Amino acid sequence: MTTRHLLAGTALTTALFLVPGIAHAQFIVTNNNDSGAGSFRQAILDATAAPGSTITFSAGVGTITLLSDLPALTVNTTINANGATLSGNNLFRGLFAYSGNTSISNLTITNALAQGGAGG
Repeated sequence: MTTRHLLAGTALTTALFLVPGIAHAQFIVTNNNDSGAGSFRQAILDATAAPGSTITFSAGVGTITLLSDLPALTVNTTINANGATLSGNNLFRGLFAYSGNTSISNLTITNALAQGGAGG
């Protein structure tokens, strides 16, 4: 193998790692706040901007009580909630996966309400 072929192969491999959309982002839920940094709501918003992302909950997040509906899941997203609970507060839906492929594990959804044309 010549040096030129080796350099071309290395450049191609490097370019593949730099192409947007190939590397999947990971967002960490660190608290049970309804919104803001480290919240599940913020992780969904961030994941929507980076299709194919993973949302992972830190251990001990506990119960997230919604104060409004969460944004719809509209892109391929993987969620591992690490045993957390999502409460709709008897007023709001738990999650709404509108499009894309969504995989959810280790999440308990309680007290959720979905009515009307958007899911009820």
